[in-house]
Amino acid sequence: MLLDIPSGYRNQVVWSSSQGGFDGPNFSIQSQYMAFSEDNWATPGNVYAWDWDTYTSKVGSATFTADEGYMLRLAELNVSGWGDYLESAAEIRIFADDQLVFDSEFLLAGSSESELVRLDSMMASSYRIELENIGQWASVGLDNIVIQTSAVPAPGALALLGLSGIVGFRRRRR
Repeated sequence: MLLDIPSGYRNQVVWSSSQGGFDGPNFSIQSQYMAFSEDNWATPGNVYAWDWDTYTSKVGSATFTADEGYMLRLAELNVSGWGDYLESAAEIRIFADDQLVFDSEFLLAGSSESELVRLDSMMASSYRIELENIGQWASVGLDNIVIQTSAVPAPGALALLGLSGIVGFRRRRR
């Protein structure tokens, strides 16, 4: 699923996807100190780390949590620079089930530069992206976050499959 952030106001981000609403399917999203900006980035419609209440840079985070019976995989995202800054700088950390799986600094030439980050990540019940500005201002944005979901069979269903396999094996032997 492609999360393309289409709208919002300050720290009230409207998360949505190419497949429907902000809640899924199959996972929910919570964000803290993530703000929305429609333009002035290398890709239009980004979230960036900023607290509009105090007008200061904060460590922003977006947490994606799988619904019961599902797992997630964070596949890729766009990182873009802002405006006419000669250098947009931030550190991005990604956690899968609270374990650090990606940590990198990005130095981008304003809104003329963007990077596609592809992740070889595992399935997890939650992912958290942290965005921390290294420079003085909020100068790096995230967009086009791709998350894949997969249904996980319930433990009872796995037990029934195992039992049917044993019964089938015994029948074949006779």
